[in-house]
Amino acid sequence: SELSAPLKVEKGGILRVRPDKPADFHWTSDRWIVDGAAVSPDSARKSAEAVREIVHRYDGVIHREWYNWGQIAKRYDLNLEGKAIRHLYYENGKLARREYYDRGGVRVTSEIFASDGFIRESIRGRGAEEFSHWWYERGVPVKYSSGGAVYIKQGDGWVKRRG
Repeated sequence: SELSAPLKVEKGGILRVRPDKPADFHWTSDRWIVDGAAVSPDSARKSAEAVREIVHRYDGVIHREWYNWGQIAKRYDLNLEGKAIRHLYYENGKLARREYYDRGGVRVTSEIFASDGFIRESIRGRGAEEFSHWWYERGVPVKYSSGGAVYIKQGDGWVKRRG
């Protein structure tokens, strides 16, 4: 891992490493924000719009979530540069769409979920350009397209469908 923050030691001593983490130690903490001001979690849940930031002790903000009246609407996972590399979108508190982005901010993967939680579609590409597209029924692949070719699952095999 990266070097930790420097530690200044005035005089010699003994360092003992704990075999377990203290009960009150956490790598992350939550920060709730409403209208640009820090608020309590309870106050945030009662607000029309609130943001929850998950703050890592060393790396800073690593996730940012948006809430409407206490229900999650979207979440961005941030890389070390603070760029949102994974976007999660929710409908009625359930994951509806997941997107991954490269370091340049270009979308490379989109996944669409049904209200029952199963994946419905998976699209790989670069921005608007689509390389491959999968369709699913209750999480089971049933159709695939790539490079202009379309394949349909029939029984245990795949059949190429014409244009």
